[in-house]
Amino acid sequence: MQVFLYFLGTVMIGGLLGWYAASAADGWGILVPLAELWSAYYLHVILHEAGHLLCGRLCGYTLTSFRIGKWMLVRREGRWTFSRFHIPGTGGQCLMCPPEGDDSPIVLYNLGGGLLNLVTAGLAGLLVWLCPLPRLVRSFFVLFAVFGVLSGLANLLPMRVGGLDNDGRNALTLGKHPLKRWALAVQLRINAAQAQGKALSELPEEFFAPLDSADWNDPLVGAVACIYAGYKMERGDFAGAKADLDRLLDCPKLNAIHRYECVLEQRCCRLLLGETELDPLEKPVEKFRKATRRYLIARLRQECIQALFLEHDLEKAQKIREELEKRGQKYPYPGEIAGEKAMLDRTLATFKKSSESRT
Repeated sequence: MQVFLYFLGTVMIGGLLGWYAASAADGWGILVPLAELWSAYYLHVILHEAGHLLCGRLCGYTLTSFRIGKWMLVRREGRWTFSRFHIPGTGGQCLMCPPEGDDSPIVLYNLGGGLLNLVTAGLAGLLVWLCPLPRLVRSFFVLFAVFGVLSGLANLLPMRVGGLDNDGRNALTLGKHPLKRWALAVQLRINAAQAQGKALSELPEEFFAPLDSADWNDPLVGAVACIYAGYKMERGDFAGAKADLDRLLDCPKLNAIHRYECVLEQRCCRLLLGETELDPLEKPVEKFRKATRRYLIARLRQECIQALFLEHDLEKAQKIREELEKRGQKYPYPGEIAGEKAMLDRTLATFKKSSESRT
């Protein structure tokens, strides 16, 4: 219900803003109001992520990547580069690495984006109120102010949308739960390590030790548990990874995104462990798989393993491996690429050796 109301409210407010922009641009056609709406929205996306960056720096965080739309600036293996990367449903993302220590500051880092949206919206509102402006300029700043208030409140008022906590809910709950703070910090540190070229399997296992006493139903903890299963897979412990994925899938509160990811990785583990009788993917999982194939490199590894052990098509698997190599050249996380390639190369070698022994 919360997701439905959130969507309904967004549609209604967007329609009202579109009507306002169109009426303000009377005589200018439809392009001007559309340009104003688009510009106001994306300016607040940029400002939101800039707010996280500013507050993160104030808390001692270091920048890993800054993405607006599909364009990402990432510190890749020690130097800044531009990459194309996209996560459906997000307009941007600022990822930072927290300072060393077990108790990283999290409240200001989480709230920074929404706070900057509200501050700039307030300044725009003052400008409209105090200064005589041309009609189109005035309409732009009105839209900018409204978008800022909406964006700020949507991120700062604690809520869970689509099974994931927003910035406000994170700030509220992380302060009370050390294990949730650890889960967020370790994800950010892993992201930074992979951007610098370090594979998951190269990380110390102590990174994941707190999982033993954590609630895997929690979205942040569940995400770390998913990563830990990937860590075990990179190290060749497919039985251990499958056991963790089975446990995650038994969690009644696991959100849909993590559940779909677990189903795909569990299927991969089952094939690597010798199972061949697998049911077709359910429609929501298949839809998720297709939607994320363009930006998640793990999908190619999963397809390659299916081609080998379910379809017994070595030629198809090798073509997928070549696609992974090509996409990996521009992928923002070379450590992730290194881990996936190493796992696939071992799997291909094992498959070829097994095929030769049978003949």
